[in-house]
Amino acid sequence: MHQALDERATPDSEAWKRFQDEVEECFPHFRDMVHAETLRCEEYRICMLLKVGFRSKDTEILLGYKPKTLSTYQKRLLKKIFNTDGSAKEFRIKLRTCS
Repeated sequence: MHQALDERATPDSEAWKRFQDEVEECFPHFRDMVHAETLRCEEYRICMLLKVGFRSKDTEILLGYKPKTLSTYQKRLLKKIFNTDGSAKEFRIKLRTCS
């Protein structure tokens, strides 16, 4: 992911698969915690990137999103995963601190 970020490129599907495998190895319960089976591919990618500490700006670059788009996704994911309303920042905090 860092190479794609350095090149300001969107990773290919193989890079995403490797990244997913690494995240799920480091955080074995992460997939269940975010209810990955109910998330769309791009939603799960947002969760993975933020969980491992990528900044919002980096996530926007890797996914090709505008800031408003990412913010909207994060607010929706806060409701979808944690069943609460709030800000994009609250989502990032909850996601990063849960185990």
